[in-house]
Amino acid sequence: MTGRPAAGGTLRSVDKQGQGTLNAGKAGSGSEAEASATARPGTVTGAAALTGVIAALLLGYGIYLVVAGFTGQPVLRGRAELGGALFAVFGLGVGWVARGLLRIEPWARTPALLTHLLLVGSSYRIFQDGLYGEGVPVGLFGLAGIVLLFVPASHRVLSRDVR
Repeated sequence: MTGRPAAGGTLRSVDKQGQGTLNAGKAGSGSEAEASATARPGTVTGAAALTGVIAALLLGYGIYLVVAGFTGQPVLRGRAELGGALFAVFGLGVGWVARGLLRIEPWARTPALLTHLLLVGSSYRIFQDGLYGEGVPVGLFGLAGIVLLFVPASHRVLSRDVR
């Protein structure tokens, strides 16, 4: 008996002895293939960790802007709080993407890729300002995330079946 489609195939609800279980994998495959289909590669975990760091930084900066807007002397208090709220919302969204990567959800690769591409673009702008010490780590961080999302092991588990 098969259930709804999962990331690695279909959910099977009956094992070899007729006991009810939930095994995710391709229908008709052995238990070794099922275990490898649902195992999260280290590269996906690394990409999720890098994306999670970005989420934490965005959320932390958003909270900082809101608090600084209330306690400091910003030129426009409403602009500081609105900017902080936007950074916090973006941080929560990127955190949701990192969670999706940890759960091996295929939809999470695209927003994670865009997040890391934005870092590479930001590093280019930082280079133009002459801040090479800040631009190099930002650019390498973004490139590392892109590479981790597209190595063969990550590509295999995060690709959608488009048939």
